[in-house]
Amino acid sequence: MTYLIPKVLNILKARNQPLPQITLIVKAVSDFILNYWPFLIVGVMGLVAFLSLASKTKTGKKRIDSLLLKLPIVGGLFRKQAVSRFSMTMSILLRSGLPVIRSLEIVRDLVGNEVVKEAIDDIREKVTQGADVSTVMQRHTVFPPVVSYMVAVGEKAGSLEEMLEQVAESYDDELEIETQRLTSLIEPVMIITLAVVVAFIIVSVLIPLMEMSRFM
Repeated sequence: MTYLIPKVLNILKARNQPLPQITLIVKAVSDFILNYWPFLIVGVMGLVAFLSLASKTKTGKKRIDSLLLKLPIVGGLFRKQAVSRFSMTMSILLRSGLPVIRSLEIVRDLVGNEVVKEAIDDIREKVTQGADVSTVMQRHTVFPPVVSYMVAVGEKAGSLEEMLEQVAESYDDELEIETQRLTSLIEPVMIITLAVVVAFIIVSVLIPLMEMSRFM
């Protein structure tokens, strides 16, 4: 794009050949890349550095984690991963004989997501005051309703650790299936996208050349 397009355009310009709209679009993109590529590289590097620094602060990490959970398609994967990690760790800690509050304190530092950490802090605080885990869970959208329901069933049946393990296993299975599905879609999507871009560029070059040949 940065070599062929300028060459063709110079030929057409020398012959005062009018350019179709599709060629003008490709020319604009080509000129932008040629003129501003150093700024594009600096911009990408700056964005990476900014995100790296922001992730080291609590506020910045929370905003990044919140954004990740809201992303289309992959946001659901991040959410399921966080819920699965929370559920399995809680199940293991409860099975080892630790009380709920102490288990929440430990799992809080292991989930790795600030949004989930904030939810766990609220759950721990309310449980200390006498609330049920499931009741507080329902107030936090990071935990799907089905998880809150299963936790409530586990609390009433006295088998919270078993129910949390079921939640973790269920979400692990879903996560594996959806990850495989997403991975299988990436390659064809990339191929189709590349094919469309290449076809767009070829057409933008061929149209003015064909027009020029008509008047030769």
